[in-house]
Amino acid sequence: MTTSNYTPAQIAGMSTSDLLALSTGIIQGFTSTQLAALSAAQAKALTTDEMSALSTANVVGLSTAAVAALSSDQVAALATAAVARLGSAQIGALSTAAIGGLSAAEVAAQIGYLKPAQIVAVGTDAISGLSTAQVTALSTATVAALTTTQIAEGLTTAQLAVLSSTQLAALSFSQAKALTTDEMSALTTANVVGLTAVAVAALSSDQVAALSTAAWGKLGSAQIRYYGANAKKSAFYRSLNISIFRLADFRLASAALHNG
Repeated sequence: MTTSNYTPAQIAGMSTSDLLALSTGIIQGFTSTQLAALSAAQAKALTTDEMSALSTANVVGLSTAAVAALSSDQVAALATAAVARLGSAQIGALSTAAIGGLSAAEVAAQIGYLKPAQIVAVGTDAISGLSTAQVTALSTATVAALTTTQIAEGLTTAQLAVLSSTQLAALSFSQAKALTTDEMSALTTANVVGLTAVAVAALSSDQVAALSTAAWGKLGSAQIRYYGANAKKSAFYRSLNISIFRLADFRLASAALHNG
Protein backbone atom coordinates (compact mmCIF):
# COMPACT_ATOMS: atom_id res chain seq x y z
CA MET A 1 0.00 0.00 0.00
CA THR A 2 1.42 3.35 -1.01
CA THR A 3 1.43 6.48 1.13
CA SER A 4 -1.33 8.12 -0.90
CA ASN A 5 -3.68 5.19 -0.30
CA TYR A 6 -3.92 5.81 3.44
CA THR A 7 -6.88 8.00 4.31
CA PRO A 8 -6.77 10.12 7.49
CA ALA A 9 -9.49 7.85 8.91
CA GLN A 10 -7.39 4.75 8.25
CA ILE A 11 -4.35 6.33 9.86
CA ALA A 12 -6.37 7.37 12.91
CA GLY A 13 -7.60 3.79 13.23
CA MET A 14 -4.17 2.20 13.11
CA SER A 15 -2.93 0.32 16.13
CA THR A 16 0.52 1.25 17.40
CA SER A 17 1.88 -2.05 16.05
CA ASP A 18 0.49 -1.22 12.59
CA LEU A 19 2.02 2.22 12.78
CA LEU A 20 5.41 0.88 13.83
CA ALA A 21 5.29 -1.52 10.89
CA LEU A 22 5.23 1.35 8.41
CA SER A 23 8.50 2.07 6.64
CA THR A 24 10.25 5.40 7.15
CA GLY A 25 9.66 6.01 3.44
CA ILE A 26 5.90 5.86 3.95
CA ILE A 27 6.13 8.10 7.02
CA GLN A 28 8.18 10.60 5.08
CA GLY A 29 5.65 10.53 2.26
CA PHE A 30 2.65 11.34 4.46
CA THR A 31 1.04 14.68 3.79
CA SER A 32 0.45 17.13 6.61
CA THR A 33 -3.25 16.20 6.46
CA GLN A 34 -2.46 12.52 6.92
CA LEU A 35 -0.06 13.26 9.78
CA ALA A 36 -2.71 15.40 11.46
CA ALA A 37 -4.77 12.23 11.93
CA LEU A 38 -2.28 10.82 14.44
CA SER A 39 -3.54 10.68 18.00
CA ALA A 40 -1.40 11.45 21.05
CA ALA A 41 -1.01 7.72 21.73
CA GLN A 42 0.08 7.06 18.17
CA ALA A 43 2.56 9.95 18.19
CA LYS A 44 4.01 8.69 21.46
CA ALA A 45 4.61 5.30 19.82
CA LEU A 46 6.62 6.64 16.87
CA THR A 47 10.20 5.42 16.84
CA THR A 48 13.13 7.83 16.60
CA ASP A 49 13.74 6.56 13.06
CA GLU A 50 10.16 7.43 12.12
CA MET A 51 10.52 10.83 13.77
CA SER A 52 13.68 11.53 11.79
CA ALA A 53 11.74 10.67 8.63
CA LEU A 54 9.21 13.46 9.17
CA SER A 55 9.70 16.18 6.59
CA THR A 56 9.44 19.94 6.56
CA ALA A 57 6.26 19.49 4.51
CA ASN A 58 4.36 17.11 6.76
CA VAL A 59 5.61 17.93 10.28
CA VAL A 60 3.41 21.01 10.31
CA GLY A 61 0.40 18.68 10.38
CA LEU A 62 1.15 17.29 13.83
CA SER A 63 -1.62 18.29 16.22
CA THR A 64 -0.75 19.97 19.50
CA ALA A 65 -2.03 16.86 21.29
CA ALA A 66 0.39 14.71 19.30
CA VAL A 67 3.27 17.11 19.91
CA ALA A 68 2.52 17.18 23.64
CA ALA A 69 2.97 13.40 23.74
CA LEU A 70 6.49 13.44 22.27
CA SER A 71 9.51 12.55 24.39
CA SER A 72 12.85 14.35 24.41
CA ASP A 73 14.38 11.48 22.38
CA GLN A 74 11.67 11.81 19.74
CA VAL A 75 12.15 15.58 19.54
CA ALA A 76 15.91 15.13 19.32
CA ALA A 77 15.38 12.77 16.38
CA LEU A 78 13.58 15.42 14.34
CA ALA A 79 15.68 17.06 11.67
CA THR A 80 16.64 20.65 12.48
CA ALA A 81 14.84 21.77 9.33
CA ALA A 82 11.68 19.99 10.51
CA VAL A 83 11.89 21.62 13.96
CA ALA A 84 12.19 25.00 12.26
CA ARG A 85 8.84 24.36 10.56
CA LEU A 86 6.96 23.79 13.82
CA GLY A 87 4.54 26.60 14.58
CA SER A 88 4.14 28.55 17.80
CA ALA A 89 1.23 26.36 18.98
CA GLN A 90 3.24 23.21 18.37
CA ILE A 91 6.36 24.51 20.16
CA GLY A 92 4.15 25.71 22.98
CA ALA A 93 2.67 22.23 23.29
CA LEU A 94 6.03 20.52 23.87
CA SER A 95 6.40 19.21 27.39
CA THR A 96 9.17 20.57 29.59
CA ALA A 97 10.94 17.23 29.28
CA ALA A 98 10.68 17.26 25.49
CA ILE A 99 12.25 20.72 25.29
CA GLY A 100 15.43 19.05 26.47
CA GLY A 101 15.59 17.31 23.11
CA LEU A 102 16.08 20.56 21.22
CA SER A 103 19.61 21.45 20.19
CA ALA A 104 21.11 24.85 20.97
CA ALA A 105 20.55 25.92 17.36
CA GLU A 106 16.93 24.78 17.48
CA VAL A 107 16.33 26.63 20.75
CA ALA A 108 17.77 29.77 19.19
CA ALA A 109 15.49 29.37 16.19
CA GLN A 110 12.36 28.83 18.28
CA ILE A 111 13.12 30.89 21.41
CA GLY A 112 10.32 33.31 20.60
CA TYR A 113 7.78 30.50 20.84
CA LEU A 114 8.97 29.00 24.12
CA LYS A 115 6.77 29.57 27.14
CA PRO A 116 8.27 30.63 30.49
CA ALA A 117 7.45 27.19 31.90
CA GLN A 118 9.47 25.58 29.09
CA ILE A 119 12.58 27.75 29.41
CA VAL A 120 13.68 25.90 32.54
CA ALA A 121 14.45 22.82 30.43
CA VAL A 122 16.79 24.68 28.07
CA GLY A 123 20.46 23.81 28.55
CA THR A 124 23.06 26.36 29.57
CA ASP A 125 24.82 26.01 26.20
CA ALA A 126 21.59 26.95 24.44
CA ILE A 127 21.14 29.94 26.74
CA SER A 128 24.70 31.09 26.03
CA GLY A 129 24.08 30.70 22.32
CA LEU A 130 21.22 33.20 22.19
CA SER A 131 22.05 36.37 20.31
CA THR A 132 21.85 39.71 22.09
CA ALA A 133 18.81 40.53 19.95
CA GLN A 134 17.08 37.37 21.16
CA VAL A 135 17.99 38.14 24.77
CA THR A 136 16.54 41.63 24.58
CA ALA A 137 13.34 40.13 23.19
CA LEU A 138 12.82 37.81 26.18
CA SER A 139 9.70 38.58 28.17
CA THR A 140 9.99 39.44 31.84
CA ALA A 141 8.11 36.24 32.61
CA THR A 142 10.76 34.25 30.75
CA VAL A 143 13.59 36.05 32.56
CA ALA A 144 11.86 35.35 35.87
CA ALA A 145 11.64 31.66 34.95
CA LEU A 146 15.38 31.20 34.35
CA THR A 147 16.99 28.80 36.79
CA THR A 148 19.92 29.82 38.96
CA THR A 149 22.12 27.47 36.92
CA GLN A 150 21.01 29.14 33.69
CA ILE A 151 21.77 32.51 35.30
CA ALA A 152 25.21 31.58 36.61
CA GLU A 153 26.42 29.25 33.87
CA GLY A 154 24.29 30.11 30.85
CA LEU A 155 24.00 33.86 30.54
CA THR A 156 27.09 35.57 29.19
CA THR A 157 28.39 38.98 30.19
CA ALA A 158 27.42 40.30 26.76
CA GLN A 159 23.86 39.11 27.34
CA LEU A 160 23.72 40.64 30.83
CA ALA A 161 24.86 43.95 29.40
CA VAL A 162 21.94 44.17 26.96
CA LEU A 163 19.17 43.25 29.38
CA SER A 164 16.84 46.16 29.94
CA SER A 165 16.12 47.57 33.39
CA THR A 166 12.62 46.09 33.08
CA GLN A 167 14.03 42.62 32.40
CA LEU A 168 16.51 42.96 35.26
CA ALA A 169 13.65 43.93 37.55
CA ALA A 170 12.22 40.45 36.99
CA LEU A 171 15.13 38.79 38.82
CA SER A 172 14.23 37.14 42.10
CA PHE A 173 16.30 36.97 45.29
CA SER A 174 17.78 33.58 44.33
CA GLN A 175 18.47 34.64 40.74
CA ALA A 176 20.29 37.80 41.85
CA LYS A 177 22.27 35.77 44.35
CA ALA A 178 23.35 33.45 41.50
CA LEU A 179 24.90 36.26 39.43
CA THR A 180 28.66 35.84 39.13
CA THR A 181 31.04 38.70 39.77
CA ASP A 182 31.78 38.82 36.03
CA GLU A 183 28.08 39.15 35.34
CA MET A 184 27.77 41.88 37.98
CA SER A 185 30.60 43.80 36.35
CA ALA A 186 28.71 43.63 33.05
CA LEU A 187 25.67 45.47 34.43
CA THR A 188 25.34 48.92 32.93
CA THR A 189 24.21 52.31 34.12
CA ALA A 190 21.08 51.77 32.04
CA ASN A 191 19.96 48.42 33.43
CA VAL A 192 21.29 48.32 37.00
CA VAL A 193 18.55 50.71 38.08
CA GLY A 194 16.09 47.89 37.44
CA LEU A 195 17.34 45.74 40.33
CA THR A 196 14.60 45.51 42.89
CA ALA A 197 15.13 45.89 46.62
CA VAL A 198 14.62 42.14 46.98
CA ALA A 199 17.34 41.42 44.40
CA VAL A 200 19.73 43.94 45.95
CA ALA A 201 19.22 42.34 49.35
CA ALA A 202 20.54 39.07 47.93
CA LEU A 203 23.85 40.53 46.78
CA SER A 204 27.09 39.65 48.53
CA SER A 205 29.94 42.04 49.22
CA ASP A 206 31.88 40.48 46.33
CA GLN A 207 28.98 41.02 43.95
CA VAL A 208 28.60 44.65 45.00
CA ALA A 209 32.33 45.23 44.72
CA ALA A 210 32.21 43.91 41.14
CA LEU A 211 29.85 46.67 40.02
CA SER A 212 31.52 49.42 38.06
CA THR A 213 31.73 52.82 39.71
CA ALA A 214 29.36 54.19 37.09
CA ALA A 215 26.81 51.44 37.72
CA TRP A 216 27.07 51.85 41.49
CA GLY A 217 26.47 55.56 41.06
CA LYS A 218 23.19 54.82 39.34
CA LEU A 219 21.76 52.84 42.23
CA GLY A 220 19.00 54.72 44.01
CA SER A 221 18.98 55.46 47.71
CA ALA A 222 16.28 52.83 48.28
CA GLN A 223 18.44 50.15 46.63
CA ILE A 224 21.49 51.13 48.68
CA ARG A 225 19.49 51.35 51.90
CA TYR A 226 18.05 47.91 51.34
CA TYR A 227 21.50 46.46 50.66
CA GLY A 228 22.85 48.13 53.80
CA ALA A 229 19.93 47.03 55.96
CA ASN A 230 20.34 43.46 54.78
CA ALA A 231 24.10 43.57 55.21
CA LYS A 232 23.74 44.66 58.86
CA LYS A 233 21.97 41.38 59.51
CA SER A 234 24.58 39.33 57.70
CA ALA A 235 27.66 37.75 59.20
CA PHE A 236 29.93 39.23 56.55
CA TYR A 237 28.95 42.77 57.56
CA ARG A 238 30.56 42.37 60.95
CA SER A 239 33.91 41.72 59.31
CA LEU A 240 33.33 43.89 56.27
CA ASN A 241 36.48 45.52 55.00
CA ILE A 242 35.69 49.03 53.85
CA SER A 243 38.23 48.58 51.06
CA ILE A 244 35.67 46.60 49.05
CA PHE A 245 33.96 49.90 48.42
CA ARG A 246 35.60 52.67 46.50
CA LEU A 247 35.76 55.70 48.79
CA ALA A 248 33.18 57.59 46.78
CA ASP A 249 30.89 54.58 46.79
CA PHE A 250 31.17 54.19 50.55
CA ARG A 251 30.35 57.85 51.12
CA LEU A 252 27.31 57.51 48.90
CA ALA A 253 26.17 54.42 50.76
CA SER A 254 26.77 56.03 54.15
CA ALA A 255 24.80 59.10 53.20
CA ALA A 256 21.91 57.00 51.93
CA LEU A 257 21.84 54.88 55.08
CA HIS A 258 22.03 57.94 57.30
CA ASN A 259 19.23 59.70 55.46
CA GLY A 260 17.09 56.54 55.42
